Amino acid sequence: MNYLRYLACFVGVSVLASVLLAVLRTAGVPLSGAAFGAVPILVAAMVEGQGFARKYQRSPRAGEAWGFALKAFVLVALVELGLGTLAWFFLPGAQAGVSAGQLPLFLAIIFGLTFLLVVLISRFFYSTSAKNYLKAMEKKAQKLAKRQAKA
Repeated sequence: MNYLRYLACFVGVSVLASVLLAVLRTAGVPLSGAAFGAVPILVAAMVEGQGFARKYQRSPRAGEAWGFALKAFVLVALVELGLGTLAWFFLPGAQAGVSAGQLPLFLAIIFGLTFLLVVLISRFFYSTSAKNYLKAMEKKAQKLAKRQAKA
């Protein structure tokens, strides 16, 4: 797993999705932001899956895919923990609605939901994108071979 590529992809798509959501909302398009949270995870997992297929010329085994998903969760959790901490202290109103006594339960729920979301999406799209990349490369090679046979 290329950690820098994964983080760059995750953060870049997160920023782009946030900007897109803000533009659409100002244009009067009512969208929920919940689905946008999964897009950066999905895209980063797909990029890494294709990178795996390019490097090893095979699909990841189940253990490798689950290992990737757990590492992806750690990276996403660290980024979100950092951003959440900054928001908690510097954005007005971020602390509203959560009392000090409820904070551990609130964080545990967010942590659990993030774990499920990141691990399941990452595991599926990492493997799927690697398989699809290999299939596309095989088709490309077959087309090239047909062209060369005709020539």
